[in-house]
Amino acid sequence: MEKHTSKSYDHELTVAKELLLTMGNLAISNVGKAIKALSDGDKELARAVIESDKTINDHERQLDDKVVKLVAMRQPTAVDLRYIMSMSKAVIDLERIGDEAVKIARIALYDTPIHANVHTLADNVRMMTLDALEAFNNHDSRFAFDVMQMDELVDSEYGELLAGLQDKDEIKSSEIMHTLWVLRALERVGDHARNVAELVIYTSSGTDIRHSEMSVVRDVVGE
Repeated sequence: MEKHTSKSYDHELTVAKELLLTMGNLAISNVGKAIKALSDGDKELARAVIESDKTINDHERQLDDKVVKLVAMRQPTAVDLRYIMSMSKAVIDLERIGDEAVKIARIALYDTPIHANVHTLADNVRMMTLDALEAFNNHDSRFAFDVMQMDELVDSEYGELLAGLQDKDEIKSSEIMHTLWVLRALERVGDHARNVAELVIYTSSGTDIRHSEMSVVRDVVGE
């Protein structure tokens, strides 16, 4: 974004953005830790993820407060307002990524085995989120478009893993349910990362591309 005449205004925007990035990085780190806790049977790590979610929630409240003050005190222009409101919406998605990590961590507290190779899916949704944060940080709508494309791969992987569970008749229903919950949590992480990417494109272009075909989004970002 362009620099403003008021250095304090620029500083406030930077502080808000850095808090958003800190929150997002913590949320996606917790997803990785939750998967590790699940794989290793590490209940202590699972509890640490659950406890860490309080920090994510604190960041959300702090950022909400900063957004309100920016709008009330700075009377932002249309471009700045899009950016500030995009931060406000992105923080909701990042908080929910943290919630999905907690769901996985809670499943890790059980001794139920997971009957799917969740690691590739987990790696992909974590990469999606990190890329979405980078796109937000750099106001890079083309990189955000790449994140949206990756969501299609994640959805395909998710569908294949679900289909694979249908052939496992000998597995206990509780084990199937826990596996489904983990897969669903990871798929939702990908959805939230896509939402953040869409906000990047909205901020840059002024076009709301939610629910749009990828061909429309491609035209908006100039791919």
